Order: sequence, then C-alpha cells, then structure tokens
Amino acid sequence: MIGKNRSDAAGLLEPWEVGILSPSTQTPPAQAEKRCAAGAQSVERALYLLQMIGEEDGPVSLPVLCERTGLNRTTVWRLLSTLEKYHFLCRNPKTKDYDLGYGATMLCTAPQRRYATLIRRAQPAMERLVEHTQESLVLSVPHAGGTLVVYQMDSPLSIRLKDYTNQITPLWNTSNGKVLLADLPPRELEHLLRQQPMSFSLQPVEDLEAVREAVRLTAQRGYGTVEGEWSMGENGISAPIYAGSQLVAFLGIGGPDTRFTHQDMEDVAPLLCSACTEIGADLL
Repeated sequence: MIGKNRSDAAGLLEPWEVGILSPSTQTPPAQAEKRCAAGAQSVERALYLLQMIGEEDGPVSLPVLCERTGLNRTTVWRLLSTLEKYHFLCRNPKTKDYDLGYGATMLCTAPQRRYATLIRRAQPAMERLVEHTQESLVLSVPHAGGTLVVYQMDSPLSIRLKDYTNQITPLWNTSNGKVLLADLPPRELEHLLRQQPMSFSLQPVEDLEAVREAVRLTAQRGYGTVEGEWSMGENGISAPIYAGSQLVAFLGIGGPDTRFTHQDMEDVAPLLCSACTEIGADLL
C-alpha cells in the first residue's frame, strides 16, 4: 500500500526531505503558486480572445485584437498560435486574420451530438407542436444547477423566441426550472432554496414562499409556466419527459407575450404533456 511505511514525521517535512522528490525536481510552493496563477491568466486571456473573435461577423486581425485586449503583440500572437494549433482558431492565408476554427465549432455542437437520440425522438412531436402553435419549441436537459437547451425548433413567424441553443437557464424563474424543482424530494428542494441565489440565477430570489407555491402548482398541474419572469416579453410553458421513472428532459413552448398569452399556454398544455409522454415512451 502506498505510503504505508512512512513515518508520522513525514507529514511535517517537504516532499524531497522524505525521499519522494529531490529539490531539483520539486517546485517550491511559492513558485508553484505563481506558475498556477500565470497559467490561469493565460487561459483567461485565451478564452477572452476566443470569445471576442466569436462575437465578430468575420475574421479579426492581430492589430485589432491587440488594441482591444490591451496586450502586447507578442503575447497575443502566442495565444493565437496556441489556439490555432488546437484548431480553435483558423487564419486566413491571404489576410492573416483570425476566425473560429473546427475545434470551437465542435465544442458548440457537442450537446447536439451527445443528445442526438433524444433530439431525433423528439423532432416529430416538436414539428407537430410548431405547426399547431406557430411558436418555438425548446428541448432541454438537466444540467449544472439549471437546464441546458440542446435543441430548438423555431417558429415560422418573424417575431419569435430568441435562440437559446447551448444556453444554461436557471431554475426558479424558468418553466423548465420549475418542472425540475417540482420533481425534487422536499428536503432537496429546501436545500436548494437555502442556497439561493447562486444556485438559481444571477438574479436574487426575492420571495421564497412564492417560489414554493409556483413549484407546488407545477407539481399539481404537471407543467410549469413563466410570464416574463426570465426574459421580459416572453412567455413559456414546459413539461417533463420521463424515461420510465427518471426525468431526462423538458419540452417547452415559448413566444412573445403579445401572441402567446396565458390562455394560449393553458390551452396547449394537454397537447404538450401528451407529446412528452410520447417522447418518453419512445426512449425506453
């Protein structure tokens, strides 16, 4: 067993003093901490560059990136070269400008690949509901203290729900979140409520009792609704998709509040719940 024969005093000594590593190969704690901080800074800068390039309509030049980041040319070039090496960026051979590469694209499509079976099984029901409601359909899964949108089927109308694909939405003020909270055991629900606001959203939970009542109503009805709580001017309704007894996904309908009203949500609820049951049965 590793470490079984080491003396009790070993815990008070540096690694090289008990023969694990020599001083020449062991980085002292202070130096290790500095290296760790420098590494974290490099990662942060690289991600910032990646985000900046991704938000542009087209390729971006090195001088522009240097100006916007405030970093010197050598530092920016080194970060860009690393990102290019791993295919997160690509460089136009003529203009030398940078754009998102294959690696970044693969990261963006990872949820679609991971949940390909779920998406494929849900598509027929989603198509019917889009045709019936003329609103957008959103397929989501539980993820990281919220829900992750893995697929969206847009309304054919010009004014419609924004694209939430690959976004993580919070629990307490979204229709998906209310459905997820309603599925939790009471003790776990209370634990999450006590951990607010970080477990729920960047916005504070102002009235915990109102959240409890919304969750209770969601559990009673079998679906959750929001009216401008997550995004002003947007209404939405969601229902759970179960594979057997396990909650695996959520199917939601959303649209502008001027068109997709409270009554519209109530009217479509039976069709939505039926579609979720159909999808869940097809997953077994």
